[in-house]
Amino acid sequence: MDLNDLRYSVEHIWVRLDENQEAALGLCEDAFGNRVEVRRLQLTPVGEEVFKDDIFGRFTTSKPKVFHLYALMSGEVIEINEDVLDAPDMILEDPYQDGWLLRMEPSNTAELDALMTREEYEDFLTEDIFTEPKDRES
Repeated sequence: MDLNDLRYSVEHIWVRLDENQEAALGLCEDAFGNRVEVRRLQLTPVGEEVFKDDIFGRFTTSKPKVFHLYALMSGEVIEINEDVLDAPDMILEDPYQDGWLLRMEPSNTAELDALMTREEYEDFLTEDIFTEPKDRES
């Protein structure tokens, strides 16, 4: 997979549009490095409508700490990755392939324009001294 085809948020979440204009969302490998283990994951169920910046899930790490996952775009959840619910560490082991979190049918693909390109995300990583996902509610 070409990581340049993804868009990124400051919370270390990525989104990819496929040829059918459906979006897959996941957590970036840079979110934690090798310091934690994902212990529990909850995701918004299939059929639910989420809006940009809404919480679509949460996970607990070995730190212990709870992190919220924020939607990068609005739309209906059409699939969740049941495999990562059963084995949450897949998120960190293979974040861009098998470790994706959910798929959605976006209602406004223009929302992608506000997200970072790979180059912008890499620049953000070099400037960001806080390497864990930011949680807006903390």
